[in-house]
Amino acid sequence: AAKRSRLVDTTRRIVTRSAEETSTVGSRLAPFLVENDIILLRGPLGAGKTAFVRGVVDGLDPKAAELVTSQSYVIVGEYPTEPLVTHIDLYRVSDTEEVFALGYEELLYGPNRVALIEWPDFLEPFLEPDDAILDITIDRESGDPDQRTITAKSRVPRLVEAFQRATENLPLSEFPDNH
Repeated sequence: AAKRSRLVDTTRRIVTRSAEETSTVGSRLAPFLVENDIILLRGPLGAGKTAFVRGVVDGLDPKAAELVTSQSYVIVGEYPTEPLVTHIDLYRVSDTEEVFALGYEELLYGPNRVALIEWPDFLEPFLEPDDAILDITIDRESGDPDQRTITAKSRVPRLVEAFQRATENLPLSEFPDNH
């Protein structure tokens, strides 16, 4: 943990105005992802976390994107992309023991895979200080049912740059000041 505390999170924010734009952010980020990257996805129910996952899968293999559904009942979905996408939805998980029982190590650190984790709170104690983590929060904006603010933070410069490059020149998007 000491190693992690010396590193500084860099945060980027973008506003999307539809589920399609949220998905597009994921699809444009996908080509920058490498083996064992971990994306933590936070936000309320219906915020667009699964749309983001669908976008990542679409960016790696459009044919596999139609397989993406909310994993709230299944918990783990794997999509035949290159690298393999492991989609873990921990909404219905109630403690760290259940995460351990899932075999999280293979799901996160197996060969040639990236992991996207919705509702990651019970998984976080198992993450390693040097993991390549992009922590994404998708929030609904008041007043517009389709507008979302996507905040991405990471201690890994490559992932911060990947998010920035993936969100450049998106139509109708804004880049508020970085915080």
